[in-house]
Amino acid sequence: MIKPILGVSKCLEFDNCRYDGKLIGNDFVRRLKDHVDFVPVCPEVGIGLGSPRQPIRLVKINKEKNLYQPSTDENLTQKMKDFSKKFLEEHGVLDGFILKHSSPTCGVRNVKLYHKIGKAVGYDQTMGIFTELVIKKFPTIVVEDEARLRNPVLRDSFLTRLYTMTRLRESLTSKDFLLDFCKNNEMLFLCYDHAGPKRLIELLSSYSQKDFEQKFTALVFEILNKIPDSDSLYRTYAYIFSLLKDKLTVVEKDYFDVIQRDFSQSLVLPSQISTLLYSWALRFDIKSIISQTIFEPYPKKLVQEYSKNRDYSLLKL
Repeated sequence: MIKPILGVSKCLEFDNCRYDGKLIGNDFVRRLKDHVDFVPVCPEVGIGLGSPRQPIRLVKINKEKNLYQPSTDENLTQKMKDFSKKFLEEHGVLDGFILKHSSPTCGVRNVKLYHKIGKAVGYDQTMGIFTELVIKKFPTIVVEDEARLRNPVLRDSFLTRLYTMTRLRESLTSKDFLLDFCKNNEMLFLCYDHAGPKRLIELLSSYSQKDFEQKFTALVFEILNKIPDSDSLYRTYAYIFSLLKDKLTVVEKDYFDVIQRDFSQSLVLPSQISTLLYSWALRFDIKSIISQTIFEPYPKKLVQEYSKNRDYSLLKL
């Protein structure tokens, strides 16, 4: 499986560069090291702030977001913009980013944006200034903060989006590769958007247009930008079953009906149904089903190593 190119806040497992001079241990980042090509970065060290360092914060100045260091009364905004531009030019391909929670530079959400310079002032919540510049440069990049990735559902979603967008990047070189991409991800996309596969195939007909790559990438990103609910999974599993049922015995068909009913009542895990359907596809050598990424959207070793509880995962056992 192809390795995504994944940016990461350098203080997470890579360097003692947090504001207090410490390295932050992160089990998920550590386990990812064999499965992705990491690009570590600390934007605060990158603009010349040492580690440890005096606090910095985001402040509204003339209605604009600014990066400010109270102890030195220095506005660091332009330095951060210059550093970010240089970093993003040097790393022209990034599939995703894991960023430090609540950081004024790297936070993805819930970062304090103070209304003005001074003490005891009110604040809004925003995105870190470096993260904002990353997303502006790469609008379809898969980003998440390390705190939210402790949630197994969000972690599964992040990995699925990351590896799917990476497969897309590798497929953009030809129309035939993109057609294979659409076919192999059909069931996965059905989980997210019932009309998704059809929308992608329709857009593929405009392959020769100048802005096709941008539009196609944006559509895949849009389709994946939510977490499938149980009803969507139920419909997708039923569709896969419909492609198999003519080859199954009456007993097997009845058994699947029971499994589906139990799944609708949350008595059966998604991974159990995936495993059953995949085993039938193998038995009858139905390659169009075997090739579906829904059965392994990312390396299953990441789930097996990280947690024994896999009720959130689409992965086959």
